[in-house]
Amino acid sequence: MSNDIWQNKYSIQYRGGFPLRPPQEVANRFEKLVNDINRNASKPFELTLLGVTPELALINWPDNFYLKAFDQSKEMIANVWQSNPKINSSVHLSTWQSLPLSSHTIDSIIGDGCTTQLSDENAFDLLFTELNRVLKAEGHIFLRCFIRPEETESLFKISEDALTGKIEFFGSLKWRIAMSLVAGNQNMFIHVNEIYKSFNELFPDRDSLSKHTKWPIDLINTISSYQNSSMQYNFPTLKEFEALLPSTIKIKEIYYDSYELSERCPVLNLIHASKS
Repeated sequence: MSNDIWQNKYSIQYRGGFPLRPPQEVANRFEKLVNDINRNASKPFELTLLGVTPELALINWPDNFYLKAFDQSKEMIANVWQSNPKINSSVHLSTWQSLPLSSHTIDSIIGDGCTTQLSDENAFDLLFTELNRVLKAEGHIFLRCFIRPEETESLFKISEDALTGKIEFFGSLKWRIAMSLVAGNQNMFIHVNEIYKSFNELFPDRDSLSKHTKWPIDLINTISSYQNSSMQYNFPTLKEFEALLPSTIKIKEIYYDSYELSERCPVLNLIHASKS
C-alpha cells in the first residue's frame, strides 16, 4: 500500500467526499470574500490557490484575476486540476512552504483543507511564514480549516448516527471518527492508519453500511487507502490552531456556513499581524 493516499484512483475521484471537498456554499463564500477585496477591477489581481481544488479554481473570477495554483502531488495535478477558461490561470508543482513567488506580490491566498496534512507544529510555522512572505501588506489569506470541537463525542454515538441515517456525508463520518480519536490523544495529530483501524472496528460490514447510508461502496472503500499509510492528519481546536500561528499572522474573522459539519469547517480570514 502506498504511503500517499492521493495515489489511490478512488481517493482522487471522490476527494474524500463532502464535506472534505468543498460544497457549493463554500465556493460561494470564497468568491464573495475575495471579490470584496478586489477594489480596483482595472488593476491585475494576483490570486494564489494552495492545491488544485476545482471548486475554487473554476469560480467565475473577474477578468483582472491572475490565478496560480500550487500542489506538490503530480497525481493531483494530472487528475484534478482544471484551468479556469475565463481568466489567466496556471498550475505549478511546488510545496507550499517554498513557493516560487516573489515577496509581497500576492493579493490573496485561498485554500481548502490545506492545514490538515501538516505533519507537526514546525510545519505550521513554515507554511504561514512563507504565506506571510509572499502576501502583500494589505493582502488576505482565506482558508477553510477542519477544526475539532472542544466537546468530544463518543465513537458509539458516531456509529449509531451513521447506521440510523443521521449522517449525510461519508466525509462527515470519517472526520467525526478522526476528531473523536484525536481528543483521546495527547496532541492533535493522528496517523490515518488509526482512523482506518477504528473505522473497521465500528463498521466490519461495509456492504451493510452502504445499504444503511446509500453511500457508494467505492466511496466507502476509499478508507482502505489509509491502511498502513505513514501519513498523519491534525485536528486542532480553534484555540490550538491560533496558538500554532506565527506571530506575523493573526485571525481577523471566522465564517461558518450551514452544510453538514460546517461548524467544524470554518473559513478563516488571516492577515498580517501588523494590520489594524
